[in-house]
Amino acid sequence: MVNALQHEVTTRYKVWQQCLMLLSFVVALLFAPCVNAASAAIGKVVYVDGRGVVQQSISVRGSFMLGGRKALKIGDKVFLNDMLKTLDGGTLKIVFFDGAEITLRPATNIYIEKYSQKEAKVEVIKGGVRVVTGEIAKRDPRRYKIMTPKGLVTVRKKVSDFMVRVCTKDCDRENKKLAGPKMKTGLPVIAKVVALQGEVIVGKKFKRRLRVGYPVYSTEHISSAKNSFAQLQFKDGSSVTVQAESAFDISDYRFNEMGRENRSIFKLLKGGLRFVTGLIGKN
Repeated sequence: MVNALQHEVTTRYKVWQQCLMLLSFVVALLFAPCVNAASAAIGKVVYVDGRGVVQQSISVRGSFMLGGRKALKIGDKVFLNDMLKTLDGGTLKIVFFDGAEITLRPATNIYIEKYSQKEAKVEVIKGGVRVVTGEIAKRDPRRYKIMTPKGLVTVRKKVSDFMVRVCTKDCDRENKKLAGPKMKTGLPVIAKVVALQGEVIVGKKFKRRLRVGYPVYSTEHISSAKNSFAQLQFKDGSSVTVQAESAFDISDYRFNEMGRENRSIFKLLKGGLRFVTGLIGKN
């Protein structure tokens, strides 16, 4: 009789304990937006293609735990300790208060561990990001840190624009998968799309719509629609941003080709371009 009573008391205690834990979790989820609203935003969403989500953090007894999820849209605020994710086919761009930018490629997951006037620390858990540094790195490049499962990535220049990629299994296979459709051509790949918005078309006879990570070949024709742009990163480190309602031809591009002089010749047909020189221009 005593053993049966003890067993019943123990069982009821466990059930009661589980109910309290569940109730605490529900309350935490309900008040998660309030906690974030009370803290200062560190950035905002400026571009979403596909689906991006945030898993907001909540403070429990001085430590942080992840709360509810919500889909992101342009203009949404980003807070410290947020977990940002993109699903397959999704792209998400965040601009932070110091002017820095982080663009999440498809199937990417990052965690914002620190972001203050003096220091930034962002963890790339999986996938890939493009990072453009801001005022924090200008004051001290060592204070802008990107963490990965493989180690720490620190900024070496006051103004940096770079990619960070975390491979899950086979890097070569994953890179080929993200490279985009291959053209049946002997032309070399001279650039990759690192940022994009809207509709940007490459080619005249055989047209294809560009996406982030897609290759661009020599002697290409590129055009952009209304409210669209694309940023191309070339092999020599130069960067060309095709503005909205623009068209230009890559007339000739050679870099580190055996027995040939390095050169880049672009022809703007309409609209505008933003050009940042690389090794070819510097030499």
